[in-house]
Amino acid sequence: MRRIGVAVALALSLLVTPLAAEAQPTVKIARLGVLILQPRAGAGGSDIAALREGLHDLGYVEGQNLALEIRSAEGKPELLPSLTAELLKTKPDVLVTSGSEAILTLKRATDVVPIVMATVMDPGAFLAGLGDLGWIAGKTIAIEYRSANWNVELLDDLADELVRMKADIILAAGSTAPLRAARRATSTIPIVMTGSPDPVAQGVAASLARPGGNVTGGAGLITDLAPKRLELLKEVVPRVARVAVLWSPATHLELQATRTAAPKLGLSLKLIEVRSTDDLARAFVVLERERPDALTMLFDGLTSGYRGLVSDAMDIADGFRRAATYVDKILKGAQPSELPIEQPTKFELVINLRTAKTLGLTIPQSLLVRADEIIQ
Repeated sequence: MRRIGVAVALALSLLVTPLAAEAQPTVKIARLGVLILQPRAGAGGSDIAALREGLHDLGYVEGQNLALEIRSAEGKPELLPSLTAELLKTKPDVLVTSGSEAILTLKRATDVVPIVMATVMDPGAFLAGLGDLGWIAGKTIAIEYRSANWNVELLDDLADELVRMKADIILAAGSTAPLRAARRATSTIPIVMTGSPDPVAQGVAASLARPGGNVTGGAGLITDLAPKRLELLKEVVPRVARVAVLWSPATHLELQATRTAAPKLGLSLKLIEVRSTDDLARAFVVLERERPDALTMLFDGLTSGYRGLVSDAMDIADGFRRAATYVDKILKGAQPSELPIEQPTKFELVINLRTAKTLGLTIPQSLLVRADEIIQ
């Protein structure tokens, strides 16, 4: 059986399916507590709808064998501790959350109640991709997951652990931090990356066509998306002039591209560095004080759980399905140094009309017809 190690900076999504065996209608009602930072009128509402749909597909029906206790901080991180206390008083069987600040708040509050974390990591798409290629988890392939639970300082130790386990391949998923940790840990075990921004500029690969070394996979093209996001912002709100930018050291390439594009669009930037969830909470205080015309968040583990007026990004699930093809080729004898690094071909433009209505904005029809998803 081949062994794959998965190192992620973000918390892995856990499977909810095991609850089905315990939640028979004649035995008990499964009680789930849901904590989100995002407003329910925006991304939070669509995430809750997706959760309800997934639970329904597994046989859970609210009012029959399922009770949902939902709390939203409506974008205000300072409300999360009190909302967490409310949820724990309902004695939930499981807590469900997404976004770094909400996850850490729950982890501080309880080490007893199981916590299910929903993030940009998509193991379902990865496993489905492997299955399409004939690999069956637990039978023909073993997957060892390791998560830093939003604490990047743990990644080096986790990568070392995967190396000691003699993994055949390491999948570095999420931001650049897992890839950096995996490269520190080994120069011989093949590493498959998902969405790493500009691997050539970062010294990860000699070229996209022939990466050399032990790293291959999917590039992120994040530097190309950065100016495009500013262009979308100007298209939606032509009068915008001052834009706040949330960035972290891991997004320095995207930051450079954003700073280059801004003057050409007549924009001035207010840069707010975010290195931790504490910084993220302070950033919202700064935003409240500075009152910029708009906000853009550069793709990072701390910010990827938030969705605003317009989101333009790579199709994450497709990236993990493509990662499965790299794993398949390497397990069948291909050398990572000779496997070309792919650039993403699928992107998702999401427009939130609820947020637009709240802000008093009218989204141009020319933009609506290009959207892959419209949140009503």
